[in-house]
Amino acid sequence: MLGALTLAGLMFWLRQGQRFAAGCFGGGEAGVALVFLVCVVAGPACDPAALLRIAVPAVALCAVLGLTVILARLPRLRRR
Repeated sequence: MLGALTLAGLMFWLRQGQRFAAGCFGGGEAGVALVFLVCVVAGPACDPAALLRIAVPAVALCAVLGLTVILARLPRLRRR
């Protein structure tokens, strides 16, 4: 049961990453899938402190990209 929930969660985040890449860059779903797979495989082998040193800037980058998309779409939203 726990394995199925874990797999469902990973698939959800993979689809969300691919949707984000398609929205921001007009493609890149395969690249997101490759990076995601590498992270899932390499994650358990890494030290948690090392993961946090990578995760914090990665989350900040995702937040900046998300805000950029919101700001880029804001003029279209105002016209509606």
